[in-house]
Amino acid sequence: MEWREMQSAYYRLMNSRKSSKCWLIAVIRKVWMIAWDLWEHHNSILHEQENLQTDALHKETNRRVRKLYAKAVNLVANTTDNYLLSLPLGDLLKKYDLQESLGSECRGRHTLSHKK
Repeated sequence: MEWREMQSAYYRLMNSRKSSKCWLIAVIRKVWMIAWDLWEHHNSILHEQENLQTDALHKETNRRVRKLYAKAVNLVANTTDNYLLSLPLGDLLKKYDLQESLGSECRGRHTLSHKK
């Protein structure tokens, strides 16, 4: 016996005027909504993790750029490359959006070396 037939028999037994077809539609809809909720939950966890990793990468990239900028100020102060440091670091980061470009250009190829 199928679900709809069983529900129909139950409704007859209870002298109910409810429809087994409507009941079955509601059950199918509920199953689909559970699957949808699981999918959305999975995606929210996945993308939240990606966003956390991206934010961490941006913070690390900015930290490295600030460190290199501080070193570079002393190295190129009296050279023909001093125009590179004519903007304050905050403006430089905004103007060239180094946060994005450095992260995407360096990803997968190499990373900046750590020297202490």
